[in-house]
Amino acid sequence: ISQGRFSEAIDLVINDTRTIGLVLIKDDNKDEIEAGDLFRFGTAARILKRINLPDGGLNVLINSVQRFRIQKIINRDPYIVAQVEYVHDTVSDKKNLEFKALTREVLSQLKILTDNNPLFSEEMKLTMLNVDEPEKIADFVTSILTVDKGDYQDILETESVKKRLRKVLHLLHKEIEVLSVQKRIQSNINDKIDPVSYTHL
Repeated sequence: ISQGRFSEAIDLVINDTRTIGLVLIKDDNKDEIEAGDLFRFGTAARILKRINLPDGGLNVLINSVQRFRIQKIINRDPYIVAQVEYVHDTVSDKKNLEFKALTREVLSQLKILTDNNPLFSEEMKLTMLNVDEPEKIADFVTSILTVDKGDYQDILETESVKKRLRKVLHLLHKEIEVLSVQKRIQSNINDKIDPVSYTHL
């Protein structure tokens, strides 16, 4: 969190419930955030640790708890406070063959992505192996993908776990396609580079 931004709200909740609502801002460039600048769906999160940075900013380690939908704003100053409704996952029969197939395909595509991308650490791969619930798999995979803000928000607002898995699978396919094109470009560049010959004097 950059210097001064939301620090008052962070300080308040750390000394109280340690729980805060996280909502994406529609325009990241705005300095003064108003209620209309926020998406309606967000995530309740518990603050585990606060780390002050040398530049005056801070890092906050959190654990997400539950999705919510903003019902109404009840305070705007000095920080935004909202009345929210908690949103629960809509899970159909997990023994359903389509449900199982979607979950396995997401994990399969994620393995392809992680095996071909050095940015994914071993720790992240181990985390992936320990996530077993379909709804948690969908959320975890989304969190490690590099996608547009609108895609993140779309996944957050999708209450049906089956639909969420389909959307995550689509995002995975797009990411793998980008990685494939990137590797092809790199290969073409390497092929065009002539070996350098050295003349010894």
